[in-house]
Amino acid sequence: MNSISNSPSVISSASTSANIDQAQERISSGKQINSASDNAAGMIIAQGLSTQSTAMSGAQKNIGDSASLLQTRSGALDSITSGISRMQELSVQSQNGILNETDRGALNKEFQAIKTEITDMTKNSQFNGQSLFTDQESTVQSGTDAGDLTKL
Repeated sequence: MNSISNSPSVISSASTSANIDQAQERISSGKQINSASDNAAGMIIAQGLSTQSTAMSGAQKNIGDSASLLQTRSGALDSITSGISRMQELSVQSQNGILNETDRGALNKEFQAIKTEITDMTKNSQFNGQSLFTDQESTVQSGTDAGDLTKL
């Protein structure tokens, strides 16, 4: 007499049930590989790609933050350049032989105010608490590897 547990139909039924369960798991998760038993090498590769993708997202955020910093610095430099241009204009204007001392004093007063404004701007301009105008280089992690740095 044959044992029910060893019959080919019961073994086949259990195998089919396992295959159905695995297929349902793949369909519900949307992934072809759900565990190392599905495909160990494929799972390792998929996890590595997932980790690299996460690192790239972080690097992309860093680059976006760096672009914002550079735009802020550029805006401050535009203001400084405008101030310097106005100072040059005032300097040339003060050399006019027709102006009296009161007029030259008014021009000098504006010149000194712009100079103070430029000095304050270079000392106090910040982005995220960091001074925009220092002698220090800023570096940004711009890739997934430790050496993927960009100097600003």
